[in-house]
Amino acid sequence: TIWVMVTLSIQWDAGGRIQSLIGVIEDIDARKRAELDLRTHTGRQQLLSKTMDQLLRVDDPAEVMQDIFSSLRASVGLDSFLDYDVMPDNSGIRMTSWAGIPDDALEPLMFLKFGQALCGTSAASRKPVIVERLQGSSDPRASRMQAVGSTAYACFPLIVGEKLLGTLASARNSRPSFGPEDLELLESVTNYVAMAKERRRLLQETRLRAEQVAEQEERLRFATDGAGMGTWDVDLRTERVVWNRQNALLLGYDSEIRVTM
Repeated sequence: TIWVMVTLSIQWDAGGRIQSLIGVIEDIDARKRAELDLRTHTGRQQLLSKTMDQLLRVDDPAEVMQDIFSSLRASVGLDSFLDYDVMPDNSGIRMTSWAGIPDDALEPLMFLKFGQALCGTSAASRKPVIVERLQGSSDPRASRMQAVGSTAYACFPLIVGEKLLGTLASARNSRPSFGPEDLELLESVTNYVAMAKERRRLLQETRLRAEQVAEQEERLRFATDGAGMGTWDVDLRTERVVWNRQNALLLGYDSEIRVTM
């Protein structure tokens, strides 16, 4: 397809009849393609901004993955996606969210060992796995996505620093491949999802540590109260000493007190 602009000029005679037509054809293909490229680039930048905003608003990326897929489906032409997390025991990867996968094809994809199938291979190698014309592939690792009906497949590992968090795969069922711009967009989304999953992991660890500290403090309080022991804490920064109630009573005071060194 070539974009052109046609301009017609009509010459009339004294009687109001058409005397002649002058036509001008201008090649505007380069300009129109530049406009379309700019529009596409702007749209994809807006999609990335929206994706980051969605991921920052939730503690668990799984809550918004369906919405992110809907945006990518319209922009890139996706038919399915598969989001995997590394198992806690590091035995493989487990699918936590997905779309476009028929029910009868789900079970073989739910859990993958490292190196198994396409996503397991991406996780094991920590490198993207891109497959074009997937239905014609003789690679046995492609069989599970062939059963889904996919014709093009792209899987990226979710990595922050040196830590593997999972994989994120996208697939098409009609076109045989992804273009370079499509792969660049999918990789950018993958990086955002990886950062969101690392944030989730850190939040979970922080909450767990806080719960453990609170539990230990509660156990210590029960132990000291049961044994009738007095305790005190010294804040070296403010030089304040805090006595618990039992320590105050042992020293002849009525209740917990604070003193300055």
